[in-house]
Amino acid sequence: MLHSGLDAGSTVGVTKMKNRLSVLLRRYKWPIGALLGAMAVFAVPRFMNEPNFPEDYIAAELAAAARGLTVDISSLREGEVRLVAFLKRPVYIYRRTAVDAAVLASGTISANSDEENSRFLASVMKEYNSTTSVVWAQLLLAAKPIALQPSRSLDTAVVVLGGWSPVSGCTLTAMSPAEGASKGYRFFDPCTRATFDTEGRIQFKGSRVGASADSSTADMSVPPYWFEGQLLRIGLPAEVPLPVLPFSKADRYGSGTSTDRLVGAARFNDLAAVREALDAGAAINISPLEGVSPLDAAIGGSSTDVVRLLLQRGASPTAVSEGLARYLGRSDVVKLLQRAR
Repeated sequence: MLHSGLDAGSTVGVTKMKNRLSVLLRRYKWPIGALLGAMAVFAVPRFMNEPNFPEDYIAAELAAAARGLTVDISSLREGEVRLVAFLKRPVYIYRRTAVDAAVLASGTISANSDEENSRFLASVMKEYNSTTSVVWAQLLLAAKPIALQPSRSLDTAVVVLGGWSPVSGCTLTAMSPAEGASKGYRFFDPCTRATFDTEGRIQFKGSRVGASADSSTADMSVPPYWFEGQLLRIGLPAEVPLPVLPFSKADRYGSGTSTDRLVGAARFNDLAAVREALDAGAAINISPLEGVSPLDAAIGGSSTDVVRLLLQRGASPTAVSEGLARYLGRSDVVKLLQRAR
């Protein structure tokens, strides 16, 4: 599929979706990987039925990853940023200016950034927050050779970066060349005021409410891509398989309190672990200030059986539960939630 950017109609819809996403992230502290994957926030809401969730969702993501995205960058000017969607996630394509190239050549890097890339795996794991983000996390792992380049790009002239803040999860604002030159950064997190340079490396971690407690893995993500002349192909070549993620169940949700384990198991469709956590006294309902609820985690990452079990054990739908289920096309879950009112 050849893609040169978002059309006007898509941009309006995306803006509305981004605004909803930002509100949810700030109020309910849903990790970006899970929410982006689960809510499909960069596309028109999906209202078709999704009876075999999350397997069908993952299969659709695998198919989209196999198709990839082709972008003609022949008209991309120096200092220009292009916003595209890949796996329903925002991706920025930026052609660096001569000033950017000079800064890159000087080796000047913020003390906050992960210059040695020692936190790369941690950053991938941070994006892998539910079953719905597994394909995206695999793609990020496959892009390790690109992310570890000093320029964090294959070509020092063009950089390709995930378009959301790893600090807050909010969609980043791309500065114009003039703004970037005067302010000293290229990408800005409007939720926390965190800033990022033209490599996607963090400069300032932000100070507003909404910043992640773990902002050490805060450089922008890099998806896999390659060039064919003036065509940028985002994804993996057909002959390159997706890598296996090196994260165990214990890494993802095997520690913490029983409530922590319950939320984690609900994100990853682990019915047995959900039962174990509930039997161990996990809180079935938690305040939005404490994080995402077990029920919402299950709506975004687990089968209908897990959602049904949580409702049977006393889970109460939150202000976002039904909306999340509708975004995912989970009509069966919508019916369960309506019965639970």
